[in-house]
Formats: sequence, structure tokens, C-alpha cells
Amino acid sequence: MKIRKKNPVRMPSYVLQMTSVNKIVPHPRHRSGRGRTMKRFLGFLLAFSLLASLASALERGRCPDPEVGICTPDCVDDDDCPDGLLCCINGCGYLRCTEPEPTCEDVDCPEEEQCVMAHTLCGLPLGECPDRPLCIPDDALTCDNVDCLPGYTCIMQEVVCITTPCYPRPFCVPE
Repeated sequence: MKIRKKNPVRMPSYVLQMTSVNKIVPHPRHRSGRGRTMKRFLGFLLAFSLLASLASALERGRCPDPEVGICTPDCVDDDDCPDGLLCCINGCGYLRCTEPEPTCEDVDCPEEEQCVMAHTLCGLPLGECPDRPLCIPDDALTCDNVDCLPGYTCIMQEVVCITTPCYPRPFCVPE
């Protein structure tokens, strides 16, 4: 007579298990699955909120580089600020209603000229100074005409000139 072994009873993952110290804990597979699902959900929410805030920021302008200022908060997001101001972090780490940095959308260049965002001269290495909108001739050399090596990106940089007019030039800087 053959003795058949019974197949062990498989418990669904949602069943609680008794531990050796008489505590009831969730089944390990259930616990990790829920954690992964929650992490994915939170990651999705974070990505969605970042995209929404980026889209909003692109419509309204962009915040200037943080500078030391009033060290008390006065906003949580752009909707808390009067028209034309953005809710930006300042040098103290607080969110304050701030005048946005000008962009090319704020500049009306004369005919046959185009606007570029160019880094100012401030004594720091190339690309580390703030940028501002400047009008240059349509036929001037820009980053659209420059192919940088891999690992480099093109920036427009103001330069020191002896004669005028003097326009910013494209430079390839490490990423």
C-alpha cells in the first residue's frame, strides 16, 4: 500500500501568521507587496505634483537665485502671492512672494533681432552667474549653431569687448 503525502496547505498571503513569540503579524509577502504598492503610489504622486508645479512655473516665469532676505514665510505656493509674484525660496530657506526673473518672453527685441538668455559677468566660472534676456542680431552665433562634445552643454555668456556692439557668445561648459 502506497502512502500519499498530503500537499501542504497553502495559505493566502493576506492571512496572518503566528510567530514563535505568540504575536500575530502580516504574512511577509503581503507586507512587502503593500509597501511596494505604497512606494509606487507615492512616487507617482510626487512625479505628478512636480510636473504640475513645473508647468505652472513655466507659465508664470521662474524664481531668482535665493538671496538672504526676510526670514519668515509668507506663502506656500504661487496662488498665495499677488498677481505677477512667485512663491520662491529665499536665502533663509523660507518661501516668500518674489518678483520673477525676467525671461525672453518679457523682452520685445527690435526687428531682425532675437532674444537669448545669457549668463552675466560676475567673476565666477562660466555658466555659474545668473542669466538675463538679451537681444542679439538674428545672424549672431548662438547655441543653436554649436555642437558641444558629450558631457558638455552650450550656454550663452556675456563677454568683455573693446568695441561695440558686443553680444554674448556661445560656450561649451561641463554638465
